[in-house]
Amino acid sequence: MQSMESIRKFCRSYRKFDEKDFRRSRSRSTGLKQAYPCSRLIATFPLSHFLTRDIKVFRIKNLDIMLSRGIRNCNPLNIRRGRDQWQGQAEKQTDAAFVVFKSMEWGWRAAFKLLTRTYYHKYRLYTIRMIIQKWAPPHENNTEAYISNVSRLAGIPPDEPIGIPMESPARWMMVAAAMAIQENGTSDFDYFAMLRGWTLSRDGIAEN
Repeated sequence: MQSMESIRKFCRSYRKFDEKDFRRSRSRSTGLKQAYPCSRLIATFPLSHFLTRDIKVFRIKNLDIMLSRGIRNCNPLNIRRGRDQWQGQAEKQTDAAFVVFKSMEWGWRAAFKLLTRTYYHKYRLYTIRMIIQKWAPPHENNTEAYISNVSRLAGIPPDEPIGIPMESPARWMMVAAAMAIQENGTSDFDYFAMLRGWTLSRDGIAEN
């Protein structure tokens, strides 16, 4: 389990990756230190964080049932199925309620699309409290506990504006990471996939 402070530092290290960097990031820990500016932080992340979902499932064989639903579905925020057809959505949808993505970066991409395009720009929801009240309404969740946990994990007061997404990407990533931890009960995510998902979400902003 990673501390939230190390995750926040990781988010703040964000820069736009190109494909060469991303491939290098998955090679080995020594390559990671050369490819990214947050080398001291990267050294604290176990290699299991940089494995694809398929490799993780292969390594634990029949124990993949122990993974949370969001991780199994490569859908860290547990986005529900609906009329939207997402980029990176798996051809075979094996979950009746939640979207299954091809890989975790596509799940993060969809999460950032919802948070920054739909919630921020369309619904004008600017704070953690406003976002969570819609994301996890009281008739389905303990909304106040959800708000409190996300605020604490992200290090952002619940009623403080998160900021304009293009100007404050780290704050939006910290909120999304905190929501993913709340949704899945673990901080054991591939955070390089999260950064890649943010970059993907900035490409073709109007598309799902």
